[in-house]
Amino acid sequence: MVDRLTDAQVKAFRSVFDDHKNNNGDVEYRYIESMLNKLGYEPSEEEMEDVYGHLDVFCHGAAVSFSHFLTLMANKFNTGTDDNDGKKKSDLHEAIDDELLKEMKAAFRVFDGDGNGFISQAELKHTLYNMGEKLSDDDIEDMMREADEDGDGQISFKEFCRMMSIQELMG
Repeated sequence: MVDRLTDAQVKAFRSVFDDHKNNNGDVEYRYIESMLNKLGYEPSEEEMEDVYGHLDVFCHGAAVSFSHFLTLMANKFNTGTDDNDGKKKSDLHEAIDDELLKEMKAAFRVFDGDGNGFISQAELKHTLYNMGEKLSDDDIEDMMREADEDGDGQISFKEFCRMMSIQELMG
C-alpha cells in the first residue's frame, strides 16, 4: 500500500510527522488526531477512540514510528470496504486493524513455540519466564483458565486476541 503513495504525499506526511516527533524520532499517539486534521482528515470521536485504543495496544501507549504512520496514511487514502454488516469501515480504522492483526499474529507466534497454532500451558510458562516474568504455577494455571474459553487446555489465536482485549479483530 505504501508504494502507491506519491512522492508529494510522502513529503506531506513526513512534514506533519516531523512537526510532532519527539527526541526518539517517533510521535506520541496522542498527537495523531491533530496530525490527521492538518492533513485534511476529520475523524469522528468514535474513530479516534478506536485509533487510540488500537495504538495503545500495539504501541503500548508510547509512540508511533514514521513507517507505521505512513502505513496508516497509505491505507487511509484507499476507498473504504464493506465489513460483514454492509457498513463502510473507515480506511484509517481498517489500516489499524490490519496492522494490529499482523502484530498480534507475530506476538502469538512468540508464545506458540511448536508452531501448532495453539499455546499450551508449558509454552505460556516458558515464554513468560524467558520474558522475565517468573510466575508461579498457580498464576500460569489462572491465566490459562481465564484465556481458554473452550476448555480444551490450550489457547487458540482467537482466544489469545480476546485475552489481549481485541475481540473486534476476530469478529
